[in-house]
Amino acid sequence: MFDVFCDGKMLSNIRDAMQDRVLHRNSGATSVTKKGDLKGYGTILYYLDSIMNHFSLKNVKKKCRFTFDSEQDD
Repeated sequence: MFDVFCDGKMLSNIRDAMQDRVLHRNSGATSVTKKGDLKGYGTILYYLDSIMNHFSLKNVKKKCRFTFDSEQDD
C-alpha cells in the first residue's frame, strides 16, 4: 500500500523515485516515477494525473491515531 498525491503545491522536494510503483486505476495501470515530502507526514508518491490525493489507511495508522464511526460517516 502507498499514498499518492496529485497536488504538487502541497509537496516539497519533488524528485525521481528510486523505484517505480504501479498504480492500478479504473482506466488501467500506470507507473508512478516521482515522490515528494508532505510536511508533518513524510515521503509520499507524486502523480500529477491522479484525480485526487490518496492516503492508505494502513500507512496513516502507522503515523497517527484516529477514530471514525462508519455508521455515522461512511
